[in-house]
Amino acid sequence: GLVSAGSPILAEENVEKRIPPHPISSHGVDYYLRVKGDSMIEVGIFDNDLIAVNKDLKIKKGSIVIARINEEVTVKTLKEFSANEVILKAENPNYKDIIVNPNNIAFHFEGTCVGLIRNIS
Repeated sequence: GLVSAGSPILAEENVEKRIPPHPISSHGVDYYLRVKGDSMIEVGIFDNDLIAVNKDLKIKKGSIVIARINEEVTVKTLKEFSANEVILKAENPNYKDIIVNPNNIAFHFEGTCVGLIRNIS
């Protein structure tokens, strides 16, 4: 699939290819998402990287998370999380944090980034 590292983008299931199991992480990988954008470059996540996602790992502050806001998804660092406010931090000074009140908007954590694959060819 595809995930935005910038402004959230429309989430739709789009399987590019199947990747065989790989010991990329001790947490397990449920699926990979191709990154589109540059909002996470300061933590080493670049445009066109594949991020490995575990959908069952406990979400905690400081984790790199995949978040669904309405029908759009984005990858960001979880800065704050409470019943009334979620702050998703961009890791690029050119982007503002995304602040969401989960009581007023459809919000869901899709998973946690547990690894990365980069094509260096």
